[in-house]
Parts: sequence; structure tokens; C-alpha cells
Amino acid sequence: MVEPNGKVSVIAGQLQSAALSREFTKSGKRRWRKLLLAGWALYAASFLLPTTTAQWNTGAGMESGPVWGWQAFVGALFLVGESPDWLLKLSGVSNILVLATFLKLRGKRPPSSAWLTCGLTGAALFNLYWGASGFDVRVGYWIWVASFACIASALGMRAGEWASARPTASRPSGQGVFE
Repeated sequence: MVEPNGKVSVIAGQLQSAALSREFTKSGKRRWRKLLLAGWALYAASFLLPTTTAQWNTGAGMESGPVWGWQAFVGALFLVGESPDWLLKLSGVSNILVLATFLKLRGKRPPSSAWLTCGLTGAALFNLYWGASGFDVRVGYWIWVASFACIASALGMRAGEWASARPTASRPSGQGVFE
């Protein structure tokens, strides 16, 4: 824009640039959605795969076999309270974070989910403990851990997308540090 004294208004140009950036962000592909769906799909698939092996008493003797993901999930929800191991309890409770993403992403533009992103990242790193400690973990367990990382990455990408769509307060030319 040209002001009455003939100077180009830098502020108006910056505002138009910010508005244009917001519009491109709105119309662009939301790459985080595919990663989020992949994370949820991995989480669901982990229920159908073996996570570890266990031994139990069948009355006729001890038998061992695979513990499927859904069995581990149910065990984490209902049997963890009986376990004296607080690490096992914390690992089981980490499932709540994945379930929280369903509730958190209901609206068109829900509030910030930085706490959920950090929690999922921490849960993915924490749950690597069982595999690194020499426990007998199977493919379902690794897929379960990968789902936490995918969902956390998707939420981080989503937060960055919304951050680029927000208008920023910029200084007019000539008032910057290097100008």
C-alpha cells in the first residue's frame, strides 16, 4: 500500500503476507493426519499380535504360550493393581495417553495438546525399557511402542501446522535488531 507521503506501508505488506500464509496452511495437505491414522492403526494391530510369552497353571501343570496384545491391554487395565512392580503399572497406564488422543482431537481446532505430545513421547521412550531389559517381547510389543511414537509425531506436526497459521506480531521495517 502507498501512504499519502508516497512511502510503501511495510506493516500492511506484512499483514497481507501473514494472511496469505494462513490461507495456504488451511488449503495444504494435512500430513499429520496420515501419521496419526497410521499410529492408531499400529495401536489397533498390536492388539492382534503376540506381545510376550507367559506361564500359567492350568491345573494339569504349567503351560506357556503367547500373550496377545488384547490380553496384555486387559491385564494392564485390570491386573496391574495387583502387581508390586511400579514400572509395570506405569507402562500399563500409558495406554490412557493413546486413548486420550481420541478425545483431544474431536473438535475442528482443539486446545493445545503439548502435554499429550510430551506424554506420548515419554511413554514411547519409557516403554522401550522392557525390550532393552532383556524381557521376552514380541512383534506386537514393538508395534505398540511404535504407535506411541507415530501419534506423538503427528500431534507435534499438527501443533506446528496450527502455529504457522496464527498471525504473528512483527515489527515494521527499520525497528529490527539488524536494521
